[in-house]
Parts: sequence; structure tokens; C-alpha cells
Amino acid sequence: MKRPPNNGNSRNSARPFRNSAKCPVCGETCRTIKVCQVTPAITEITYGCTNDDCGFRWVGQLAPVRVLHASLLPPSRHLTPLPPPSVATAPLARAGAGG
Repeated sequence: MKRPPNNGNSRNSARPFRNSAKCPVCGETCRTIKVCQVTPAITEITYGCTNDDCGFRWVGQLAPVRVLHASLLPPSRHLTPLPPPSVATAPLARAGAGG
């Protein structure tokens, strides 16, 4: 099923995407300063703390960790190879348990 076209009436169409995170130093909000697409699957995000007394700046990385639903596009149209969709697995047996 295709998504309907964005005709400007969606909730987020009036403002650009805003990404934020908590400062790992003081706990205040960090705003996105810069976004850099490293590869089709990896993005680096530069954050800056909004607390003037802190001023911490750092770079985070956004990348797929696991696939919840595979793409409907054929593999020939994928920009980058991704891991297969996650499957439920049995918990690992503890080492030395049960002999």
C-alpha cells in the first residue's frame, strides 16, 4: 500500500525535522547543530547543549541496528545492504549450567 502524498496538511509539514537529545554532561536538552550523511545508512549528528553554563558539543551517530520490517523494494534498488529482519531467538544457555 502506498502512502498518500504530502499535501502540506500533515502535522510536521509546517516545520522542519527537529532532533534533540539529552546532554550527557548536565542533562539539559541538546539541539542539533549539523547533520552529515556519511553513507546511505549512517548519519552523524552534531549536538550542542542549550545550557550556557555547560556548552558541551558532541557528535552522535544514527545507523540501523536491526530491521523490524524488510523493505518492499527489490534488493537491486537498495542503497546499502542491511541485516535481515529480526527473528525471535531462544535465550542463550548459561555457561556451565546443566553439565
